[in-house]
Amino acid sequence: MFSDEISVCLIEDDDEDAILFREYLEEIPFPKYKVTRFKDFPSLFVDIERKPSKYTIYVVDHFLGLQTGFEILNEIRKVVGSVSAVLISGISKEEIERITSEGGFQGYLEKKNLSAFTLAKTFFEVLKEKEDLRSETDIFLLKMEIISQFSGGVAHDFNNILNIIVANLDILEMKCKDQPEVLNRIQSAQNAVLRGAEVNKKLLNFSRKQSLHPEIINPNLFIADFLEKSKNIFSENVQLVFNPGSQEVFCKVDQTEFANCIMNLLQNANEASGGKILIETDTIVLNSKNKSLGLKEGNYFLLRVADNGKGIDLSIADRIFEPFFTTKQKGKILG
Repeated sequence: MFSDEISVCLIEDDDEDAILFREYLEEIPFPKYKVTRFKDFPSLFVDIERKPSKYTIYVVDHFLGLQTGFEILNEIRKVVGSVSAVLISGISKEEIERITSEGGFQGYLEKKNLSAFTLAKTFFEVLKEKEDLRSETDIFLLKMEIISQFSGGVAHDFNNILNIIVANLDILEMKCKDQPEVLNRIQSAQNAVLRGAEVNKKLLNFSRKQSLHPEIINPNLFIADFLEKSKNIFSENVQLVFNPGSQEVFCKVDQTEFANCIMNLLQNANEASGGKILIETDTIVLNSKNKSLGLKEGNYFLLRVADNGKGIDLSIADRIFEPFFTTKQKGKILG
């Protein structure tokens, strides 16, 4: 499950503690741990800035000069992003557990109880948590890829059916020009086919087989105009508040897909709302510390839709990104 050799970054200013740490790690038969030690953050910074993904686990001393382990971990994350980190300290177990939880560490080590066993146990738990998270992500991505391929196949077949229907309706329309009642029924069927084509387009977009048409727009003006034209979708007792960011911004988006995105967010908020829906926009800058999001560094437009409903039940919170999971009744927005 794990690599044969695990790279460990030890940030420890006490020489004796560092030597003891290495000796205990060497007693562990598998996996082998390769330790690189730093006495302070500045020297570590030079190393991780050059190669951010160098270390699998960071072991950080609770106190390092004038800095705390929590402060050092935050500095590491600014450069590397999300990391697996263990706090090592000489304070009481209760206190170190609290700091570990609050500081975002995945584990802790007590200096007074340090041994090959405690190191192996702690590192195994940290690595297993990381591996489980990676496996869950891989499974989710695989599911989405399968759904995407299936959607593309269905949409392709559906498109062929629609083309046949359209062709036959066009022929009927030409032959029934002098029969108003029949012509109305034909045109009604044609409109239904157009709605089916729109649904099919969404399937193709999902499977990435439909080309998008991005244009440069002012998203704040687009949203304001969209809200003005869509007032009728909201309940009369729901207050809609739009707070656009103060900075003028332009984005390159497909207007149809952007409108669909806004509509879906608002419909969900409308059904969940306790009486108020808040729409806010802003601009943010993503850098190297945000690389876990899978986005390039640069300027981004941020859209936030919030409602004052009761929120998501904690018992289902970990399922909200499953493609077909919903708590909504039939006929309601899927969520």
